[in-house]
Amino acid sequence: MTVEILGNNWKIKVLKASTMQRKHGSKVRAVTLPDTSTIEFCDTDLNIPLIRHELFHAYFAETSTVSASLTAEQTEEVAAELVAKYGEELVVKAQEIYNELRAV
Repeated sequence: MTVEILGNNWKIKVLKASTMQRKHGSKVRAVTLPDTSTIEFCDTDLNIPLIRHELFHAYFAETSTVSASLTAEQTEEVAAELVAKYGEELVVKAQEIYNELRAV
């Protein structure tokens, strides 16, 4: 599945727990990979708060501030601006992703 985040397509993948553990470690339930515009979820722990969390990482990555040397205050301002501008969109998108992945 793909979703659009700030004008760019991101791949959403659900991996078997064994694959997720091999790739990312035993405690990882989800991971956002900005270099490949991919979000990977473990098939045993798919829930809406986790999807929202990973989507926020993707939105943050799309601001291109990840590579900037921001102070804590500047990072907080970017996060606050993302929530203010895209918070509702992110919540709706998370629900849509959840619904589609559960239907598979």
